[in-house]
Amino acid sequence: MKYLRLIYVPIFLLPLTFIQPQSGDVHQVVAKWNSLKSFKANITISSGGGQGLSGVLSFHNGKMNLRLSGGRVIASTGSELVVFDPSTGVAGKQELISKGGGLGWILNGYSVKSSGNTAHLIADNESVHFKEVRLNWGDDYMLKQISMKGRNSSDWLTIKISNIIHVESFPSNIFSYKPPAGSRTVENPLNQRN
Repeated sequence: MKYLRLIYVPIFLLPLTFIQPQSGDVHQVVAKWNSLKSFKANITISSGGGQGLSGVLSFHNGKMNLRLSGGRVIASTGSELVVFDPSTGVAGKQELISKGGGLGWILNGYSVKSSGNTAHLIADNESVHFKEVRLNWGDDYMLKQISMKGRNSSDWLTIKISNIIHVESFPSNIFSYKPPAGSRTVENPLNQRN
């Protein structure tokens, strides 16, 4: 699936597990991000210098719906994640395993160098998924951009976040996405089981 890597996008959202990173500034960014319980935001995702995908993220208490350009959808009920790419007609359906998650979980296990409103994190060991992470945040410590480079990749996956607004509630069905009739569903594309 062309955008299977998008399955890693929600990893910094779901679930919101807090692990304190090593840097005070990064700790403030994680705390600010974890304080968001229900919001909408504009998101742009790019990988390897290619053209980015843009869309709107709806998030409420560990559930999410990200509708991207070209009809791509990433949705989660908190226990199950669905990623759909209409250009291929394929959906990936993944049960979420409670091994951790959230921005603090992603940023655990790195040496941190921060300067101003940016930080560059380099993996301390081989057990972390990303070998490098870069962060950029506003003066209020709100995350504006996160870039991640996988262990076996030279490409950066970059997520830009803007126009975050608080939303009291969403329609209950927004987080349960069912791929259209005629599409093919791949179960457990990450080959993980509880």
